[in-house]
Amino acid sequence: IELHTAPPPTDRFQLEFEIDALRASAVMVVPLPDDRGSVAVAYRRSYFELILPLITDAVSLSYTDYQLRVDYKVMRNMRASLFFFGSRDALDTKQAAGATSGGEGTNTGLRYAFDQVIAALDWDPSSVMHVRWSGTIGPSRIDLSSDRADADSLGTNTSALRLGERLEARWKPTPMFETRVGADLDVFLTHVFGQAPSIAELPNIPSPGPPSTAITLTDDLTQLGVAPFIEQVVRP
Repeated sequence: IELHTAPPPTDRFQLEFEIDALRASAVMVVPLPDDRGSVAVAYRRSYFELILPLITDAVSLSYTDYQLRVDYKVMRNMRASLFFFGSRDALDTKQAAGATSGGEGTNTGLRYAFDQVIAALDWDPSSVMHVRWSGTIGPSRIDLSSDRADADSLGTNTSALRLGERLEARWKPTPMFETRVGADLDVFLTHVFGQAPSIAELPNIPSPGPPSTAITLTDDLTQLGVAPFIEQVVRP
């Protein structure tokens, strides 16, 4: 998936608020002097956690996300940008005690968070050539949990740090033909911690509820990806 976002307007100040029954958001765009670029800030927050308790105590839900973007024209044929964005999402559910739950209620939770910085530099050395460099860095985390009064907690806590770099050159001699060549570099540093059901009593008949003991798993992973590419585009 390749997604290009348009830079905010540089000719006017912009402020926007939006409030509805489920969320509130705000966007502000401030142009830089001499039509050199702009600074944009956006923030969104839900308030499901205030509304859902009026309906049910079994579900709790919330999300928050933000964005900061700076676009700056370094010179006539060179532009720089900085994009900082992130998100916080949480979902918790409660299951009442029943015949198949071992007599105790179970609380499960899912939390996902990430922050990302993307810096980019665009250069047009000629009317038919475009060069773009971009780099990214940012952490992410996902937590899954399941708690019950008479059993060990189960779940996983996974955190990762991504470092990426991309260099691309585009040559477009005519509106019909465009050649793209470049390379991607990605590094993922991942730490995994989890508690899984014990399988020590697997040959025996299992109890109706989850196991009362859990085993702990932990690991550190490093992934490196290098991907050179060349692409020929034809627009008949």
